[in-house]
Amino acid sequence: MSEVPTVCFDAAHIDTESEVAERIAELREAGVDEFVGSTFGTSEQRARSRAFLLTCR
Repeated sequence: MSEVPTVCFDAAHIDTESEVAERIAELREAGVDEFVGSTFGTSEQRARSRAFLLTCR
């Protein structure tokens, strides 16, 4: 069985929604197939961020 290379790294994208969407698209184009996002801010900000990240699937 061949091993699949795994690379993990931390990154922060604190920009507008369109800029974050572009960065996520760039990661996808580079071959990233798993992404874990973490939100912060008020409960309203976190809810908005989670809803936005779901649109970037």
